[in-house]
Amino acid sequence: MLAAMFQAEAIRNAILIHGTTEISGRHVRDGLEAIDLDEARLAELGMPDFTHPVTITCADHEGNGPVIIQQWDAHARVWNVVSDWIEPMRDVVRPMIEDDAAAYAAENDITPRDCG
Repeated sequence: MLAAMFQAEAIRNAILIHGTTEISGRHVRDGLEAIDLDEARLAELGMPDFTHPVTITCADHEGNGPVIIQQWDAHARVWNVVSDWIEPMRDVVRPMIEDDAAAYAAENDITPRDCG
């Protein structure tokens, strides 16, 4: 559900950013990189307390916070939180991502985007 909500929000943003309903993959990328889901927007989307507020940018596709695990209870027809908030290990994982992305770009003659 969360992934579908992100996609719908990205498409909405793409339409607003580019002023057209004939959107491309690049438009949706721009829309994803403009996601700013605060508590009020999550409530407006019918997903209050479903996730931590999330901001996604060109430079940060991870979002800005911890994750929580929820599980669907089919009998009670509700989502139950089954973990505490889990903080990302950015100091460990981010350098690995950066190194791997740089190696992949070099191996495939890709010029990384400038998010500046």
